Amino acid sequence: MHRNAETLGDGHQDPAARGALSAGFTATLAQITTTVQQASFDGVNLLDGTSGGLKIPGGGSLTPQDLTLGGPVLVLSPTTTLGAAGAAAQALADVNTSATNLDQAMGALADQASQISAHGAIVGQLSTALKAGLPSSADAGAEGARLLALQVQQQLGAQGQPIANQSPQLVLSLFR
Repeated sequence: MHRNAETLGDGHQDPAARGALSAGFTATLAQITTTVQQASFDGVNLLDGTSGGLKIPGGGSLTPQDLTLGGPVLVLSPTTTLGAAGAAAQALADVNTSATNLDQAMGALADQASQISAHGAIVGQLSTALKAGLPSSADAGAEGARLLALQVQQQLGAQGQPIANQSPQLVLSLFR
């Protein structure tokens, strides 16, 4: 595309070829817009510049990047065309600026992806450690049975105490 844009910028391109390249360029811009609009996770789009970020459980947050056309990263306007030699030359300059900006934005996103991966690894290790520390289901069943037996024993003891206290009084009442 770089070579085609330079050729378009010099004014020596026939109109049919210029139109075909311009149509392809416009389609690419439309695809960029669609991709950015559809890039959301859990209702948050970190690529369209409209969200305030995404909190990571346990601390930290992800910083959004504005990758919309005409934004701070992709300076190309969504209405950019290659119809005239001057427009093509400006589009080439905007493409080069956008490519530089995009490298930086992608670097920031890659750093955040590394943070998410590290966070996920820590959560996985904690989950494994917690699972290893929990009793097996057979052990949990035995513990549950012991607890139930203790509760029944306490209830029977509480019910038996008034009966035991009544017995001496019944014997005494016989001697009255």
